[in-house]
Amino acid sequence: MKKTLLIIAIVLGGLYLIAGYFLGNVPIASKLLGTNKPIDLGVELSVDEAYEGLDALGHPTSIEELQEIAENPESYGTVKTSLSEEEASSLMAMNQAPDFPARLTQMKFYDDGSMETSGMIWINKLPDFLARNGVSSEGISKVMEYVGFMDSANYYMKGKFSITNNYVTMDVDTFKIGRITIPSGVINDNKGYVENTVSDIIVNNGYTIRSLTISDGKVNVDMDQPLGSIVPWLNMVHY
Repeated sequence: MKKTLLIIAIVLGGLYLIAGYFLGNVPIASKLLGTNKPIDLGVELSVDEAYEGLDALGHPTSIEELQEIAENPESYGTVKTSLSEEEASSLMAMNQAPDFPARLTQMKFYDDGSMETSGMIWINKLPDFLARNGVSSEGISKVMEYVGFMDSANYYMKGKFSITNNYVTMDVDTFKIGRITIPSGVINDNKGYVENTVSDIIVNNGYTIRSLTISDGKVNVDMDQPLGSIVPWLNMVHY
C-alpha cells in the first residue's frame, strides 16, 4: 500500500511539474522551472520610453500641454509618426485603460514587416475588457473556451500585423500560451474572426487608423485618435 501511495505521489508530482512548465502559471512549480515569466525579447521597458511614445503620439505630458488641448480640441487627434520597439512596448506594458489584460509586454519589430511579442495576459480580465470594447457574448465565450481555465498566462507570438483603413491583417507563424504552442489549425480557423474583432475594437474606441505598418525596427502609424484616448494617460501628466 505504501509503495502504491509513493508511486501515486511521484506521478502527481511529475504532472504538477509538467503543468508548471507548460502553463507557466502553476504556483511554486512554474517558479522553480523559471517559466512563470514571459519570454524575454531583450526590449527595455521604462517610464522614460513611455513618455517618449506619448510625445510621439501627441499626448499631453504636462499641464500646459493639456491646457492647450482643452482650449483647442481640434489641435489633437491626427497623428502620423513612428514608435521604436522600446516606446511601443513601454506604452503597451504601462497601458492604464480599464481592465486592460496585458502586462510586461515586449514587442520586437523586423525589417520584413514581422514582429515578435511576449508578455503576461490576465485572462480573468478578458471578459470585461472584451465586453467593454463591444465584443459579443458569443465572441467572448469563444475566446474563453481556449483559455478560460486559467487566471493568467504568459504568451508569445510571432508573425506579421498591419492595419489599412481600420481593417486588420495578421499572419501568425507561432503562438504560445505558457510553453504550449497553439496548433496552426486552431489559429487559421479563427484568423478571420480575430481580425474582425480587433477591427471592431478600433472602430468602437473612436480610432481611424489609415495605416499601421512595421519596418526598419519601428511601427509606423497614420491615424486619427479620439480625444478620450487622453484619459487613461492622465496620471502620466506632470502637474
